[in-house]
Amino acid sequence: MDALTTKLSNGGHIELHSFGSFTLSYRPPRIGCNPTKGERVEVFAKYVPHFKATNELLASVFAK
Repeated sequence: MDALTTKLSNGGHIELHSFGSFTLSYRPPRIGCNPTKGERVEVFAKYVPHFKATNELLASVFAK
C-alpha cells in the first residue's frame, strides 16, 4: 500500500489487472459554501485520487 501511495503522490498511474486503475485528478480552486454558517469560503486547488474499474470487475459485481 505504501508503494501505491508513493507512486500516486509522485503523479504516477497505477493499473491493477482485472481490477482497475488509479490516477490523480486535478480540482481547480473555487468558491464553496460552508453549510453550517452559510458563508462563502475559498476552496484551494488540489489533486484527488480517481478510480476506474475494469469492465471485468463491473461485470462480476453487477452480474445477476
